Amino acid sequence: SLPWLVAARCLQGLGSAAVMPLGLALLRFTYPRRSLGQAIAWNALAVAGASAAGPAVGAGLLSVASWPWLFAVNLPVGALVLAACTKLPHPQPTGHRVDAASIALNASMFAAFVLGCDGLPSSPWYGSALLGVSAGALVLLVRREMPKAAPLIPLDLLRVPSFRVSIVASVCCFTGQMIGFVALPFYFQHELGLSAMATGLLLTPWPLAVMVADCVPVVLVGENSGGAPVLAVAHAGRPGVERGVVAAVVARMRDAGAKGIEAWLGPSICGQCYEVPEAMRAAVAAVVPEAYATTSWHTPALDLPAAVLAQLAADGVQAHPAGVCTLEDLRFFSHRRAVRDGEAEGRFIGFVTAVSTVTADLSETIGKQSQYDRP
Repeated sequence: SLPWLVAARCLQGLGSAAVMPLGLALLRFTYPRRSLGQAIAWNALAVAGASAAGPAVGAGLLSVASWPWLFAVNLPVGALVLAACTKLPHPQPTGHRVDAASIALNASMFAAFVLGCDGLPSSPWYGSALLGVSAGALVLLVRREMPKAAPLIPLDLLRVPSFRVSIVASVCCFTGQMIGFVALPFYFQHELGLSAMATGLLLTPWPLAVMVADCVPVVLVGENSGGAPVLAVAHAGRPGVERGVVAAVVARMRDAGAKGIEAWLGPSICGQCYEVPEAMRAAVAAVVPEAYATTSWHTPALDLPAAVLAQLAADGVQAHPAGVCTLEDLRFFSHRRAVRDGEAEGRFIGFVTAVSTVTADLSETIGKQSQYDRP
């Protein structure tokens, strides 16, 4: 029934609220410091993979069973997780007492804010009153927490500009994505008339974006016999390098009549920073030996830029590496660094432009004799 469903979801929310902050903290006590970055990356990969698979799996279940099975299917998974918890480390407690008053203020603030926003359209006075309660709880929480040496919520970190901007951007990004994630299924099914399975498959690619960061973006440019540009772009991550995605792109360009192909590699993580398990390094290096690498802290790694350069050279393509490591160079975004340091995340965009040459003088000035400029 609906009341039981709501009650169960509230209980599930309490458990999730406890797991979310403690999950990353447990990694510190489970992995040695030198492997912490790799552990965080694998944790993020698992979360992204589950998020990507969730809509399709849920849609598949709804196609053959009723909605209660969406929740029942989690019971055996939960049992396995509880059994695995017996192997978790047991760090010594800090001795800090639980601040029940701060917890109550924090919960009241968020509960009043959510209920206020929900009630504002139908009952403006009621919604406004709850938002006022939320604001009051926030003021009391800040006044209570700021003087403490070990606060429940380290609000003093918000004084650091980069941290403050990152948190605000993260909250806005998360809020926007969750609104879309909740609203899109209704739109797909009720407005577009799509099936549950089609809706799930359409939502699946969204969370996959986090799984393709720090890899090698490749822009390829050639021209056919008539002098027209033949352009292509490729994303060469670890699976792409292993399966020869760049070679496949070059072959497609040549099928389209491309000659004199050149390639530009964008910023990506370098071989001294891209830590992977030993088995993964061996598997990729068996296909592309140039990918074999070791991190600067002497653990197994993959050198994806070197592997892509080798694959392009084998296909007779002149390549121009960026020579930039996204993890080391703070001017560029890095998913691994963002997860490790709690920074804001970003993505790269490579542009290929076809520009007509206006005059011979201009063509000579920019050193281009063809009818288009290369990136």
